[in-house]
Amino acid sequence: MAISVTIPQADNFDLLQIPVEGSATFRSDASYVWGRIPTVLTSMNNSISAMNTVAGEVDTLASQVQTASDNAALSASITLAGANYQGDWSTTPTSPVVYPYPLGVSVSNNGRRWASKVNNNSEEPVAESANWALFPEAGQTLAQSQATALCF
Repeated sequence: MAISVTIPQADNFDLLQIPVEGSATFRSDASYVWGRIPTVLTSMNNSISAMNTVAGEVDTLASQVQTASDNAALSASITLAGANYQGDWSTTPTSPVVYPYPLGVSVSNNGRRWASKVNNNSEEPVAESANWALFPEAGQTLAQSQATALCF
């Protein structure tokens, strides 16, 4: 998504017609300025309105970037955990498995595979949480995996 609004340039005053006290053209220059004020203010308001629209679009894009960044970090964590499989989840795992589980390891529980997202993880992985990420099943994207986890 790209920003779709172009901010219009605000109208301004012709600097050569700004009134100078005591000049021969003071009255006509002052009349010019008074006449231009409504036009200049309207164009400034239009520019401000367009800037607010752009700010809203930027906020939406920033949110999308944050989501993509979070998903990339989670994908990296799951990838790392895939290489550090610790077997079935247990509060009393056998050596060399460390409990509570550290960040970046994976375990199996109830027929599903989970990646630890935190250090000293003693929570049992039964649903997506701040501590556990569900591994995508073969052919699933991370988003599909997360949607599946919400169904259990």
